[in-house]
Amino acid sequence: MFPLNKYLKSLIVLIVISFLSSVFLSSIYSLKSDICNFVLSVFNSEQKIEKTADDILFFNYQKSNSEFVVSDNNNFLMIENVNRFSTNAKVEFKEQLKTDCIEVFVEKKADNKNKIINIPDIRLSQDGLSFEININKSFRNLIIKIGNNIGNSFVLDKVICCNDYKYNLNKILKYDFKEEISNNILLIRCLVFFVFVFFIGLHFIFDINIMYEWLYKKKYYIFAFVVLFVVFFELNNSSIGLWKNIIPDTSVPSNTILGTARNVRADELGVYTPMLLSQAPEYSYFNDIVRGTKTDMFMIYGQPVKNMVSVFRPFLLPFLFLGTAKGLSCFWILRLILLFLISFEFLLIFTYKNRKLSLIGSLLITFSPIVQWWFTPSYITDVLIFGELMIVLLYNYMSVDSINKRIAFTFLFFISAGSYMLILYPAWQIPFFYVFIMLIILLFVNNFQSFKFSKKEIGYISLISVLFFVLFSYIFYKSRGTIDIITHTVYPGNRIEFGGGTLAEIFQYWSNIFLPIQNNYLNNVSEQAVFFDFFPLGLILSLIVIFKDKIKDRVLMFLLLLDLIFSLWCFIGFPALLSKITFLSYSTGKRVFICLGF
Repeated sequence: MFPLNKYLKSLIVLIVISFLSSVFLSSIYSLKSDICNFVLSVFNSEQKIEKTADDILFFNYQKSNSEFVVSDNNNFLMIENVNRFSTNAKVEFKEQLKTDCIEVFVEKKADNKNKIINIPDIRLSQDGLSFEININKSFRNLIIKIGNNIGNSFVLDKVICCNDYKYNLNKILKYDFKEEISNNILLIRCLVFFVFVFFIGLHFIFDINIMYEWLYKKKYYIFAFVVLFVVFFELNNSSIGLWKNIIPDTSVPSNTILGTARNVRADELGVYTPMLLSQAPEYSYFNDIVRGTKTDMFMIYGQPVKNMVSVFRPFLLPFLFLGTAKGLSCFWILRLILLFLISFEFLLIFTYKNRKLSLIGSLLITFSPIVQWWFTPSYITDVLIFGELMIVLLYNYMSVDSINKRIAFTFLFFISAGSYMLILYPAWQIPFFYVFIMLIILLFVNNFQSFKFSKKEIGYISLISVLFFVLFSYIFYKSRGTIDIITHTVYPGNRIEFGGGTLAEIFQYWSNIFLPIQNNYLNNVSEQAVFFDFFPLGLILSLIVIFKDKIKDRVLMFLLLLDLIFSLWCFIGFPALLSKITFLSYSTGKRVFICLGF
């Protein structure tokens, strides 16, 4: 217990500091883009480029003097060779603009390629004689599309591109927080920053060892509170907000509290989450909303369904009871927290109850680039959760004598095994299966002499096995058409790989810390993401322990053997027959390399 009376004054001061800091940090976060743009505009020369109607390139317009008439739907104006940073641009007309269809893009050079970027922030003046574009980018050409129907016309006066630091300064000074306050965005952000600052401050008040011991004992209550908080405010990590840029709607406010929505996660925002939303409220096994035809929602991308087999998709069950918004929040936060907790318990087994190492390891797993960039759809996340959980359950099964606890552990083990099988992403399932089966063998080897197994247990294990077999037979029967189609596809059904080609990626982990800020310049940053394995440090320390210290650590030796096999597959490759026998032909060098880093 903490002697609170002794530290009461310090705690009061810390609460005040945390509150003020949270308000300040939340405000700065709201203004971060404008502040960055202000700095950029200050360090770039102040200048203005003005183009009249005669100076502008036009495509698919008929032009008479200053009047432009749309002649084809693929119409646009282009202001060429701006080649500098601009805070804003203004388009002025001689007559009132009669169309509200306006799209603006900038063309810039990235990775030796021309890249077109949509600029959504456009403000039309009340008199209709101009509109202003908030750009704040360096670019080569400015592209403006006015009117989307043949016959639409406008009389252009001029286009002005400016770099004016006062423009961004004015935006900062006149920033309106009303929208963020009304949507609770500022409140939630303040609460998050408050907890962060308060937690850091506690390290300067209490004894660190006592504080972390208390946190360890209360961890389940703390994480339960986090889940309730996230679900109550309906928070999630989906990038689906980017649909606002695809289908502009000014009536829908921005609701990003922290972080950045990522276009690169198109499989989440463009496929998985829309499919998930289409399930409400019926949550049927088959759905014809997304594709306009009968679609297997349980087997494809694993969507929530009102069916007994949903027991193998436990993170989707909250949708059936809480609805879509709260269900999505629960789906996100439960997977994040359980990955952390299960990884911690998993590592405690193999670090011989070393809490510090287990904490560091669980943080490195949960917040690794590969997990966060691939968090949804849930391939890698669920592979780790259910694979590690099977190890933890088996360890606990072998460590207790209570028959009731063993029944519970057995039931949960079969649920985890079924959930692992239904992830349906063999590229990660198969290599991680080798890791987990190796660790299961280790558990049996290490606990063989102390483990006691009674004949009574054969009965309930058999009963649970039969139930498991019945449920999976039902799934295969109900989804037989889907399974047949998938197994006869080029990918993933008939893909065959032989490994090799990943040697150049062996030190790739160090660059992963820059992936968030390089998102605009890499084709697919998700494919660059790996675990922080700190190669070759782990290999060197393992060899020192085994050969220099003469410690025969079975975990190290078993995993080093698996490392050798995976390294041969990743860097050199296997013959076709060996690839098929090991089932690694269903994976790729890059995917197995991720497992090697784990």
